[in-house]
Amino acid sequence: MIDLSWYTIPSGIIITLFGVMWYILFLKSLFFKIKLKKDLLRPKFSILTACRNEENVIANLMNDLKNQTYQNWELLICVNNTTDRTYERAIESAGDSRIKVFNHNPDEIGKAPALNYILYKARGDVILEFDTDNRIKENYLRKLGEYFMDSKVNAVQTTIKALNNKKNFLTKMQDIEFIVFCKLFNKGRNKYGAGIGGTGFAIRTKLL
Repeated sequence: MIDLSWYTIPSGIIITLFGVMWYILFLKSLFFKIKLKKDLLRPKFSILTACRNEENVIANLMNDLKNQTYQNWELLICVNNTTDRTYERAIESAGDSRIKVFNHNPDEIGKAPALNYILYKARGDVILEFDTDNRIKENYLRKLGEYFMDSKVNAVQTTIKALNNKKNFLTKMQDIEFIVFCKLFNKGRNKYGAGIGGTGFAIRTKLL
């Protein structure tokens, strides 16, 4: 009989520590409140999105931005090695001088190189990254801008919610995951100044 105690005991300890950590973050989320000192003006947002084969959703993000209650923004779109009409659809739907569309076809395909390509073209005070299929409420930028009115705030991670959560069992489980991590655990992590990265992530340009 093989002795697996060398494996099961350390694994059990690690799992227990992670459980304790998430429980602490959950408790912190219940009592954590953000206090802002508004000593700056609202910033200009440079919104970056990289897309490939997203002709069916690219116009939605543009329209959501045009309908924002806060209008000091620019949108930089990098169409990366697409094989459909994403680029043409983006050009057709732009209709705003603040929206700039770049057709970038390097040998390297991927989100990171595409975002890096347009990052250096950004002229805003805050860089904000979105996936192309994201949808945002009309007061999104105004609320986000309030955080950056505090000179001590350098980065903000916004939360997301699945819009197709009732489509099937998997989308429902994903929605529950978003709620647990975004509403509870990430809020608890804020207590320690952590919890950033991914779509809806905003950071001051001067830090990049």
